[in-house]
Amino acid sequence: RKVLVLSLFAAAFLTPGAGALNNARHSHTSTLLPDGNILVTGGTLNTVTVTNSVEMYNMATNLYENWSSNLVTARSSHTATLMSDGRVLIAGGFGATGQPIPVVTALEICNPITRTCAAAGVSMLTPRGGHTATLLSKGPRAGQVLLCGGRTGTTITAITENCETFNPAGPAVLDA
Repeated sequence: RKVLVLSLFAAAFLTPGAGALNNARHSHTSTLLPDGNILVTGGTLNTVTVTNSVEMYNMATNLYENWSSNLVTARSSHTATLMSDGRVLIAGGFGATGQPIPVVTALEICNPITRTCAAAGVSMLTPRGGHTATLLSKGPRAGQVLLCGGRTGTTITAITENCETFNPAGPAVLDA
């Protein structure tokens, strides 16, 4: 039965042109939201242009809708983590301008209900892009987001083993 259901959905999702992004991009994030819609943030539009655009795939209409509010900071190779309260934490990545390309410390929170993104009020202690972000679900830091590793610069050796946590209920990012 599960195979039959999945095969019915495959035709809708794998049809060329169905639900096409408004902007061709790579190194962006796609986050499944609690209502079944999908949030797409940032990325690179071509070989050099990093974007701050935000769009959401609407499951009901099979279309991507641009948000009127974009990310505060253009970024690619960042993370987007669905937090326990339904908001999405956007962390780090590589910025839009400069040579070498800057690594971002900025944290932002996107709210799918209001369709807005805003600065989180704190920054990561370590700039990072191409890192991981994991929502902690158990223990004393449940509800916090663990940010680990990543590139801290543009050279292949500019990487970190450092981890830190973001506490959506607290005032600051903490060392892990």
